[in-house]
Amino acid sequence: MGGDQEVSLYLGLAYAFKKEPERAIQEFKKSLKWGPTFPPAHYYLGVQYQGWNPGLAKQHLQTFMKLAPLRPGYENLQPRAEKILNKL
Repeated sequence: MGGDQEVSLYLGLAYAFKKEPERAIQEFKKSLKWGPTFPPAHYYLGVQYQGWNPGLAKQHLQTFMKLAPLRPGYENLQPRAEKILNKL
């Protein structure tokens, strides 16, 4: 795991906070280029896509749910991901 994927993740979160979903998605995708199995990038892509591309949201959230148990630290996001998935 490199620092670049985390930098892109945090940039994506900043753009999401600023209500700039297109830029957030770009950064989350960059994070996945650095580390395709990086769980939070999948989670936050799913969150960003949920309103306008439910298929992609579901895909990323399901991937997150598969990867998260393999790496500690994402237990708090799992119930949120399940809740979103149940709505999709």
